[in-house]
Parts: sequence; C-alpha cells; structure tokens
Amino acid sequence: MSALLSGLTDRNSVVQKAFAFAMGHLVRTSRDSSTDKLLQKLNNWYMEKEEQVYKTACALTVHAIGRYSPDVLKNQARLVLPLAFLGMHEVPEEEKGEKEDGNLWTEVWQENVPGTYGGIRLYMEELITITQKALQSQSWKMKAQGASAMASLAKQSGSLVPPHLGMVLSALLQGLSGRTWTGKEELLKAIASVVCACSAELHKAVPDQPSISDVLQAMLKECRKENLRYKIVALRCTADVLKTTQENQFQELADIIFPIIKKNSPEMVGSSPSQNGDEDENENEKELQMDSLLCAFESLGKAWPRSPETQRCYRQELCKLMCERLKLSTWKVQLGVLQAMKAYFQGLMLLEAEHADPEALRGILSETCSSITHSLENKSYTSIRTEALSVIEVLLTKLEESKQWESLNADSRELLIGSLTVLTLDSRPELQEKASLLKKTIEKLD
Repeated sequence: MSALLSGLTDRNSVVQKAFAFAMGHLVRTSRDSSTDKLLQKLNNWYMEKEEQVYKTACALTVHAIGRYSPDVLKNQARLVLPLAFLGMHEVPEEEKGEKEDGNLWTEVWQENVPGTYGGIRLYMEELITITQKALQSQSWKMKAQGASAMASLAKQSGSLVPPHLGMVLSALLQGLSGRTWTGKEELLKAIASVVCACSAELHKAVPDQPSISDVLQAMLKECRKENLRYKIVALRCTADVLKTTQENQFQELADIIFPIIKKNSPEMVGSSPSQNGDEDENENEKELQMDSLLCAFESLGKAWPRSPETQRCYRQELCKLMCERLKLSTWKVQLGVLQAMKAYFQGLMLLEAEHADPEALRGILSETCSSITHSLENKSYTSIRTEALSVIEVLLTKLEESKQWESLNADSRELLIGSLTVLTLDSRPELQEKASLLKKTIEKLD
C-alpha cells in the first residue's frame, strides 16, 4: 500500500489513475487499520496540501474505492462522505481538471447517501466539522470552498432545529469574522438562508445558539466593509433577514445606505473624472454603481420597520431620496425605487387612522405625486408604468381604509388625474383598465 501511495501523486495523469484504480482494489483485502491510515492520509492531503495533484489523487482514489470496494467505503462512510461533500464544492479553475474532480466527488456522495437531504441529516455533525476546518484554512481557495459547502449545507438541510441550528450558525458566524476574501459572499447567503428558514426557532433562547441580534450585528459589520461588490451582497442578505425576522435595525442600515445613494447622485457622478481608453473599466464601474443603487433601495424597502419612532425619524428623508432618484435615474433604478416606494407606503404608519398626522402625510403625498407622474407617463418601459400604478393603488387603498383623503391635496389630485388620463390610452388593456378605475376613485373625491 505504501508503494502505491507514492504513485498517487505522479504528475502523469495516466499513471496517477492507474495507481488510484489499483488502490481501489487493494483496500478490499487490506487490514482495517491500514485502510484507516490511508483514508486519514487522503483526508489530510485534501485539507492541507494546496497542489492540485494531491486533491486529484484523493478524488481518484476515493472514487475507485467506491467503485471496486464499496463495502469498505460504507464502513468508512463517516470519514469519507463528509470529504466527498466538501470536494463537490471545489471551485474549478480553467484547464486544471478541477471540474472533473468535482464530478468524481459528486458521484461518490450521490451513490452512498439516501438522497442529499437524507445524507446531510445523517452526517450533519461530521459535515459541520469538516466545513468549519475548511473555513479556518490558511488557503483562500479552501476557505471559499468551505463557504460554498456550508451554504449548500444550510440551503439543502431545510429547517434546522437545535442543536444543529446552533452548530451551523455558530460555524457560519465564526467564518464571517476577519478580512474579506473571494467567495466569502457564500457565507452571507448561507446565514440569510438559515435565518429565513428557521426564524421561529431563533426567537427562542437556546444555550449555545446565536440569537437573531448576534447574527444581525455580525452581518451589519460586514455591510460596512469597503469592497463594494461584497457590500452589495451583505446588504441584500441583511435586508432579507430583517424582512423575515421583523427586527428593527433601520437606523444602522440607513447609516450605511444613505451615503451610497447620495454618492451616486447625478451631480456627484457627473463630477467624477473619466480616463480616455478605459471605457470597459468605466462601463464596469457604472454597472457596479447602478447595482449598488438598486441594492440600496431594495434593502431600504425590505428593512422598513413597523416602529412609530423610527418612521418619524426617517419617513421624510427616505421619501425625498426616492422621489429624487425617480426623476433622474436609469429605468432599472427607477423600477427598484418604485418597488421600494411600494414597500414604504405599505408599511407607512401615517396611513393608519391610529397613527394619523395629516400635515406630515400631506407633505409626503405631495412630494410623491409630483415625482411619480414621470413614471406613470414613461412611454418606453411598461414595467415602470405597471409598478407606478401599483404604488398609486396601494396609496389610494390605504387612504380609503384610514379615511384620510383630505391629506391628498387638490394639486396632487390634479397631477394624478392628468397622468392616469394618459394611461387610460395605454397599449396594454390591463393598464388602461386599472388607470381608469384609479382615476374614477380620485375624481369621486372632488
């Protein structure tokens, strides 16, 4: 066996495969202690060696054992299958054969577990241990692989319960600390996935289980990182968690997001220098800035809390930001702003009779109506007109429910009727019909 072991790391792929196949047959007749040592050796190689030849040797040998000595693999399942699960998530690089390794690991895993969900449940503790070890690796690539495996573990295990819920979340939060590295986004997605699936369990106090507050503090810390691509993922994941858990961290999120929106105002963008010959780079930068704006409004809409105090502090400023961007942005950003605006009005407590403040509401409605007319009359994009109509529908429904029509002043009504009249001639019958109904609703008020 030791003679074959040295051949597993041969640089010639044909020789390497031949030795792996031989090893796959040999373990059928070798002593259990020798097989244990071999598999432990392969495990160490995979986790600690960075050269691809070692990782390929592990994939080929374990695959050969599974094919030619399946009983041996079944006996060693608790050691081998967690490694196979991690190996499945190897991030392939071009022309390095890593995709093929990933396929071998996938085959080993799928042939030896009762479905992915069943396999994860069966080997949960071993899977958490090995992915934790990968996250603590000195290699950035292994860290990314561990993050990807942990994300997959979180998504595919469904709704976790204690103690596994605490184990998975603790491992994810532990991996989240420290500097940003390529692939770390997967950890954020995994945390959001776990919290959204298990929010009811997380509201209970359980020993050794992170609370929702602990999770949010860790995620908000990641939202403050400088890397914009990473920040966008962090904000989206944090907003998803806030929406699901109904926690109020709007102030902390606004402190991070408002500067992003203000930095991307047309005046600021226009004043930034552009270098000739860097068109591709400038294009990528514009794309990234647009994505950051989309993310900003999407996150604010999801995080808008049912808290009278917080809403009183931010309702005017948030409305002003949305209205400004509605008149001056690209269609994609406008669509994102309209979706945020809809969420804003759905949750705006001023539109409820018990929280009424006619003067404050009149100011918000006046500003909204003067800007949303641009979207209602947008001739180029049906999606913009549809979403703007949806916002008006929410507004009018809420005003009717709370009997606060007096807050919609005559100028605002006139603006809306003008834009809705244009929309009654739209090429889309469903938009014509909705615009006509909303127009009649406003006209009845006069």
